[in-house]
Amino acid sequence: RFFCFAFSGFTIIGDSYNDKTMLEVAGLSLARENAMPEMKMISDEVICDNDSHCAKYILDHYLT
Repeated sequence: RFFCFAFSGFTIIGDSYNDKTMLEVAGLSLARENAMPEMKMISDEVICDNDSHCAKYILDHYLT
């Protein structure tokens, strides 16, 4: 079964080349502090690193 989504309504978090396409088409693209430099450049914002509580950060800053 296939679904059609408008990626402009999604928030995407990425850090590596396998996330590049998603970061480019997302409505809000977030890269982690320890992401590859190119991923940071194409993202809307750089947020906490892998050792931090990024899910909590997103809930506190974007979904409140």
